[in-house]
Amino acid sequence: HNLSQRDLAHKLQLAGFDMDKNVITRIETNKRYVTDIELKAFVEVFHVSYNYLIDNSKKGLNSAYTKFNPFKSIKSQS
Repeated sequence: HNLSQRDLAHKLQLAGFDMDKNVITRIETNKRYVTDIELKAFVEVFHVSYNYLIDNSKKGLNSAYTKFNPFKSIKSQS
């Protein structure tokens, strides 16, 4: 998935998720947590499972929020 942050934000918005390029930047750089709703959005847009994102993040899902880089996980899927 070689999407720019802007393209990803556009896809997410078309799918009904209110995320802009700035949110994606902060998630990519681990400057903000990913909410459960955002995790659902990534699953839907990237067509992967929750487990794929969580397992590849090397972090557990301990609450409604988790800090990980879903984009790193997706990029490693070739």
